[in-house]
Amino acid sequence: MLSLALALLPQNSVAPKPEHVGGAVSAPEVIVETAPEYPQLFFKKNSVVVIDLVVDTEGLPQNVHIVKSGGEKFDKKAIEAVEKYRFKPSLKEGQPVPVEIRAEVHFSVKRPN
Repeated sequence: MLSLALALLPQNSVAPKPEHVGGAVSAPEVIVETAPEYPQLFFKKNSVVVIDLVVDTEGLPQNVHIVKSGGEKFDKKAIEAVEKYRFKPSLKEGQPVPVEIRAEVHFSVKRPN
């Protein structure tokens, strides 16, 4: 779905360079957050996957990639979850702008009390 949206850009159109949050650029707000599915493993463990992504002017995640791996199966599930996120876009001078952000996806094993 995300690659299709990129393919619809005119050939000579260049996507604007992502901004960074701060100063005149507001942070995007998560409006839909999908919990990651815990992967099938032989044993249970906690893990954290760190992901960089660009939130575009429509509030959609783009260029989702792993910065710190939690393990191959966790990475895959983390990317699947983050690609379903939806945001209220960042604004600069009242106009939506793409921004690069970092997200942590946590996987934890719930232990009985």
